[in-house]
Amino acid sequence: MMRPETEELLRVWELGVHRSWAARAVLLVSLADPNSEAHDIIRLSIGERDARLFRLRRLLFGGRLDCLIDCPGCGESLETTLSIDSIMGSFGVTANPESVERITVGESDVVFRLPNSEDLLALEDDPERRADVQLLQRCVVHAMIYGETVPPAALPDTVQHAITKRMAESDPRADVRLDLDCPQCHHRWQAGFDIVSHLWLEIDAWARRIMGDVHVLASAYGWPERDILTMTEARRTAYLDMIAV
Repeated sequence: MMRPETEELLRVWELGVHRSWAARAVLLVSLADPNSEAHDIIRLSIGERDARLFRLRRLLFGGRLDCLIDCPGCGESLETTLSIDSIMGSFGVTANPESVERITVGESDVVFRLPNSEDLLALEDDPERRADVQLLQRCVVHAMIYGETVPPAALPDTVQHAITKRMAESDPRADVRLDLDCPQCHHRWQAGFDIVSHLWLEIDAWARRIMGDVHVLASAYGWPERDILTMTEARRTAYLDMIAV
C-alpha cells in the first residue's frame, strides 16, 4: 500500500462529502487499494474493510490515534491514545469474505456469510428498517427448520442471536472495543471505536486546511491549485510563513 497523492486524497474527500458513512468507507478503501475492483471492495467483510482503513490511516497520519471519549459514569472527557499496531495485533485472521458458514441450533440449520459494505449500502434505501434484523436476513444463504426450508425472517430469536455471535467470532475486527477506566470516578466500561468516522473526520479537517493553504498561496502568488497541491508540505509551509511575516 502506497501513500496517496495529495490531489487523489482531496478528490476522494470531495466525492464523499455528501455521502453516507458506508459509502465513504468504500471510497477510502478504493483509495487505499487502487488496484482492486469496486465489486471486490464492497464484498470485503466489514472487519477486512476496516483493517485496510487502519493501514491507510497509519500511512496518512501515523500509527497513534488520539481520542476524546466521555465517561458514561461522570461525563468527564477522557483523552486516550491508541496504537494501530496494538489494535490490529489483538485480533485473529478474518475468514474469507466469500466463504459461508453453517450453524445448527436445535432443529434449525442455517448457512450464512459475513456482512459486507454491499449490505450496508443496500440498507440505506430503507429508512424504516431494523438494521440489525435486515442485515442478518441478507446474510442468511439458506435456512431450514425440521428439514424444511424457511425464509430468514422465520428463524427464532435464539437462532438469530447465535448467528450474530458466530459472525462476531469470525470477523472480530468488525467491532473494535476499547477497555477504558475513568481516572475521576473509576468507572470501567467498553467503548466501540469506529475507524470509518474517525479517519473520515481527520481527512475532512486535513482537506479544509489544505484548501485554506491553496487559497492563501493562490491569492498571494497567483499560482494555480495543481501547482500548489503538488508541492511538498514543507515547501507550502515555508511559503505560508513568508506571507505571514
